[in-house]
Amino acid sequence: MVNIKGIIGNGEGEVNLLSVIEQANKESGDTIHVLIDSFGGDLDEGISIYNYLKGLGKTIITECVNNCASAATIVFMAGSKRIAGCPQMIHNPYIEGACGTGDELKELATFVKSKETEMENIYSQYTNISKEVLSDLMDRETYISPSQAVSIGLATESKQIAFAKINININKNEVKMSEKKGLGTILREYFGVSAKKEPTVYNMDLSTADGGTLSIDRTEGSPQVGDNAAPDGSHTMPDGTVIVVENGVITEIVEPDTSAQADTVDEAANEIEMLVEELQTQVETLQEQLVAARANERTKEDLKIINAVKMCGGYEKVFKDKVSAYKPQSRSNKETKIEASNSLRDRINELKQKGVK
Repeated sequence: MVNIKGIIGNGEGEVNLLSVIEQANKESGDTIHVLIDSFGGDLDEGISIYNYLKGLGKTIITECVNNCASAATIVFMAGSKRIAGCPQMIHNPYIEGACGTGDELKELATFVKSKETEMENIYSQYTNISKEVLSDLMDRETYISPSQAVSIGLATESKQIAFAKINININKNEVKMSEKKGLGTILREYFGVSAKKEPTVYNMDLSTADGGTLSIDRTEGSPQVGDNAAPDGSHTMPDGTVIVVENGVITEIVEPDTSAQADTVDEAANEIEMLVEELQTQVETLQEQLVAARANERTKEDLKIINAVKMCGGYEKVFKDKVSAYKPQSRSNKETKIEASNSLRDRINELKQKGVK
């Protein structure tokens, strides 16, 4: 993995082209994963790193985490797969406190404009928005949420993230966009990524009713008038609330008409009640039909037997000679009676012999 962490530039401890080459040379596979956590820095160095990665002939995966701003976003664009794991800040090159002769300042302005065009050309290769819109976003120094980055093409996918506090109070003299020496100390000391105004960090992405995204500068709670938000326009939320954003600020929040909603709910409830009654009637009818069908139902086995009997000539023919002629043998008490009779006679004779009359 190639790590780009910290300021991009040629100063001590900064990430430069040579350090990226050293890391890339250690990667033996056909894919190089570039992890970016940087506020940016020297634009020319960032573009050099971008061109180097694009020219490797390998699959480049770029992923940004925590921070990705300015020149770091140029490096991010080198990936064929670009994973947005944090907001990205894009802006135009900017000079704070520049001084010099008229010719020097004119030359400086031309140089800055050429760098602005170079950045726009790189971004526009991947985004699905016009250069005019892109230029406007850069001029306003816009923070773009991960989901928005995917929507406009800066990223190919996004990751769910837990937003950390982003240090936007960067020392303007430490983050230099260029080390061009042709203009002497003017460029060396003053040509940086300084913002014309403090950039906005959009920490809350809300889904709109039409499937879009409204990004708001707050970590929790409901949107409020005065919150920084993007993009501009009138946004209808799923609950019917309309949020109006102008020049990056919420100017109006129109609550939905609750009375109309109540009427709609009542109508829906009545329709549901009628539907339930209709379904109950259908269920009762089906139950009656089921009971009647079961009363006349014959099993498949019953039908098989009936068919077999019919094919054998009918019931009379099949069972005519199948009645049993067995009769149980009658019991005879003849011997018993004889035995009883003989026993009685013997007893009488015995008594006679004894003189009993």
